Formats: sequence, C-alpha cells, structure tokens
Amino acid sequence: MGILINVLNKMAGIFRLAVLKKSTYGPYSIDIWDYTDEFEDIYGKIESLAGVTKRSLYLIYQALQQVRSIPGDIAECGVYRGGSAYLIAEVINKLAPQKTIFLFDTFKGLPDGNTEYDPALDKQSAYQDTSVESVKALLGKFNNCNINEGLFQDTLTSITEKTFCFVHIDCDLYDSIKYSCEFLYPRLNTGGMMVFDDYGYTIDWPGAKLAVDEFFKDKKEKPIHLPTGQGVIIKL
Repeated sequence: MGILINVLNKMAGIFRLAVLKKSTYGPYSIDIWDYTDEFEDIYGKIESLAGVTKRSLYLIYQALQQVRSIPGDIAECGVYRGGSAYLIAEVINKLAPQKTIFLFDTFKGLPDGNTEYDPALDKQSAYQDTSVESVKALLGKFNNCNINEGLFQDTLTSITEKTFCFVHIDCDLYDSIKYSCEFLYPRLNTGGMMVFDDYGYTIDWPGAKLAVDEFFKDKKEKPIHLPTGQGVIIKL
C-alpha cells in the first residue's frame, strides 16, 4: 500500500507541474532550464570536467550569445580542468571565431588565501587534480585559445593591450577575484559582461562576494545576484 501511495503522489506531482507549465502566467510559463540541443551536446563532452554547475554553464552559454557582437576578446580567470573554457570555445568559434579566448590558472590548485576573508584550505586537495597539459589537450582543436599558467599577478599583464566583451571569473578567493576585477574591468567594453561564479557561495567562499561588492561599490554597475549562485555585471 505504501508503494502505491508513493507512486500516486509522484504522478500527481507530475500532473501539477504539467498544468503549471501550460499556464500563461507564473514561473513555469517558460522554463529557463529547457536546455538547447546544442548546449546539451557540449555539456555531454565536459560534464566530468566542469568546475561549475550545469545551470551556471547554461548561463555562460546564453551570455555568449549576447556579447558576440560586442568588440573585444574573452578572458577566464580560474580554468581548473577546462570544462567551462571548452564550452566558451565551442560557442565563440561558431558565433565570433575572430575572438581570442585568454585563459588563466595556476593549474596547480589554489594559491594561498587571504586569512582575513577566505576559509582555511586543504592545499593537498583544493583543485589540484588538473594540469596545463591536460587542458591544452582538451582545447587542442581550437586555434584561438591562449593558455597562461601562473599567478594572475604574473600572467594578466600579458594582455595589457587587449579589450574584452566577456570575462568569467571563477577563482574562489578574495585577493584573486579583487585583482581580476581591478585588471579586467577597465578593459571591458561597453555592453560586455563579467560573470562571477562564486558570488553567491558565501558559506564556502565568503571572500568572493566581498571582493566583488567592494570593487563595484563606487562603480556605475552593481552586481546582480542570480539564482544559480553566480553574480553578473554588464558594463555601462
């Protein structure tokens, strides 16, 4: 009897959801997580490599459609195993193949955190299961990926003369995020977007939101906190 009740309850839930989705109003009018076939195909290739959630990747996928006509290149700070970089490369090479994708990471795990703002880390397990060689192999079919190994303070200076239409910052720590903002925001073209993966994860990465909020405190743009946990700004 208990099994039957559970089955009936599940069927009733499915029916209610179907009715809501057919409604002309309310949150189920259009389901933002009805992923496109193109996205699903790309995601299937990187699911085991992605350092961010599927929903977060889908937001990046949608953002790239928006910025394709904005002048400038792409930058990602915090590449990890290359999952989000692969998504960016697949999409941009179809929409705007003339753009270069600049990728920055130590490829050896997280650097030391700011003891005032960041949690204590187990440096033996914090994103060390990657390498620059494996990411180069993953992205090898793309001719417009420029991979930079090392600390941001040492590598971002290689793009001083570049401007950008899209920046993805996924580096967890206060100092890394703050420096990325300080360097890349002035080089972001009007209409360009910055997406911060860790903005809403204040329990795991309390310094992430603090760094972004402090940086944009005196700027025209204010971070928009998304239900994915990401934060985003559009350059005004």
